[in-house]
Amino acid sequence: MTERARISDVARAAAVSSATVDRVLNRRPGVREATVQRVWAAARDLGYLSETDLFASLTPSPMRLAFLLPAGTNRYLRMLGDYIRNAAEVLAPFNVHCRCHFIDSFDPQILAGSLLQHGKNADGVAFMALEHPVVREAVNSLVGRGVQVVTLISDLSNSRRAAYVGMDNRAAGRTAGYLVGRLLDARGGQVAMIAGSLSYRGHEEREMGFLHVMREMFPQLGVLGLREGHDDANNNYKQARNLLAQHGDLVGFYNIGGGSGGIGRALNRSLNA
Repeated sequence: MTERARISDVARAAAVSSATVDRVLNRRPGVREATVQRVWAAARDLGYLSETDLFASLTPSPMRLAFLLPAGTNRYLRMLGDYIRNAAEVLAPFNVHCRCHFIDSFDPQILAGSLLQHGKNADGVAFMALEHPVVREAVNSLVGRGVQVVTLISDLSNSRRAAYVGMDNRAAGRTAGYLVGRLLDARGGQVAMIAGSLSYRGHEEREMGFLHVMREMFPQLGVLGLREGHDDANNNYKQARNLLAQHGDLVGFYNIGGGSGGIGRALNRSLNA
C-alpha cells in the first residue's frame, strides 16, 4: 500500500511552507489566490484529500448576513422582518444565510453590544442606527474586522459604514409639513410632533424639514416640542392623550416614526368623550 501523503509532502510539491498549507486547508485568510490554487492542486495530485473532501473544501463559505431591527409594535419594521425571513429562503440555495433579530435598539449601549455580538458571526450587518458615539465606535470596530455594515432607514454620521439604504428624511419632513399646512388651511393652533427617538438621525432630519416648511409657509400654526414614543402604539397613545389634555388649541399631529395606531386611538377617545 502506498503511504498516505502528509502536509509536508503537499508543502514540498506546492513549494510553500507547511504553515501555508495548513492555512489553506483550513480556509484561513492571508494567502494569495495563486498560492491557494497551487496548494489545492498539490493536495489533489498527491491524494491527500479524497474527491469528496476536496469538493467540500472548495465549496465557498456561506455569506452570513445579520439584520438588526427595533423590537416593538411598528408594523413597517415587522413587515420588513417578514420580508427578510422570506428572502432568506430564496437566497439559501445561493449559499447566502440571512438572519433577522429584533432587539431593544433605543438604548445606544444595548444597540452597540448587539452589533458587536451579532457581528462576530456575520460577514455583513444591516441595522437602524442611533446617532451616538458608542454606536459609531461599534460600527467602526466591525468594519475594522472586515464586516460590511449598512444603515437602514436612519443613517449614522462620520462612521465607516458601507452604505445607507433609506429615504431622504429631510424631504419627507418637508412633505409632511406641506400636507399638514394645506389640510389645516387658514386655521391657527398648535401641531404636535411625536418621534420614535430623538437619537435617530432620520427622525431629526424629518423634524428639521417639517419645521422649516411650517415657518416658511404656515406661520399661523405653532409647533410643539418633540416627544418620544419609541415607535410603540401604547407609548404614542399616552403621549397623544397628554398633549390633547394640556393643549386645548391642538389641531394636528405629525407622527415622525411608527405606532400611528396609538395616536388614532387617542384622537378617537378625545372626539367621543
